[in-house]
Amino acid sequence: MNRSDYIGQAETRRIALKEAGIGGAAFSLQTLHEKAPQSLYQLEYSTEDMSYCCFINARTGEVVGFDYRPIAV
Repeated sequence: MNRSDYIGQAETRRIALKEAGIGGAAFSLQTLHEKAPQSLYQLEYSTEDMSYCCFINARTGEVVGFDYRPIAV
């Protein structure tokens, strides 16, 4: 598989926001991990009160990991 088979950065952000059920957030990290058995995008993002981390299959767009937690005030 080569990188032209991967979904784009804008699409990964859309998927991550949809998984969190929010319309917008500040993204602090978007990186690509290219290791077997699958290549994954890791995204970290936050709203005023929540922090999120999402792992997305770079080829299919499937969410394979998702975590969130409140931001301490």
